[in-house]
Amino acid sequence: MRLDQAAKALFLRELVSGLFLTFKYFFKPKLTLNYPHEKNPISPRFRGDMGGREPGGAMSRLRAVATVLAALVAAALAVSAAMATALMERRREIGLMKALGASSGSVAGVFHTEAALLALLGGSVGFVLGAFMARQVGHAIFGVAITVHAALLPIVLLAAGAIVLAGSALAIRRAAQVDPVLALRGDA
Repeated sequence: MRLDQAAKALFLRELVSGLFLTFKYFFKPKLTLNYPHEKNPISPRFRGDMGGREPGGAMSRLRAVATVLAALVAAALAVSAAMATALMERRREIGLMKALGASSGSVAGVFHTEAALLALLGGSVGFVLGAFMARQVGHAIFGVAITVHAALLPIVLLAAGAIVLAGSALAIRRAAQVDPVLALRGDA
């Protein structure tokens, strides 16, 4: 009981002190962001001093590379989950192909080809939409015309293909090893 009473007293005391602190600042003049006439100290960022963090510096580039790598890993995981789901739904088709004499390699080849075609389609659509959005944002926000070089298209397509093939490799390998009897019976 004594600990409970002490806890209640502590919380009441904190509540009252918080109210007094609120009222103390409630009647003071409000601070505004009236730059450069503001009387408070100005952050180095607002003065233009980035403290060694120049926009083109090594740390900015390292952060950008880390962000891109994290996005690529997330994309590969999403592709892996989608491919695993799609292959689980098509296990009867896989069982039928294997029952008709297809080897595990040929079954894997069919799904690798399908994944590569989807990667090419997705990379192409993404490149076109990204170029369009870059032009629109560049014009609307920065007032400059951004040009996207066509030389980036093969890089985008290779990156999309690598991500899709890396993300779907495990699911395709598992699907290629399905026992056709169990798949056709519906137990796999």
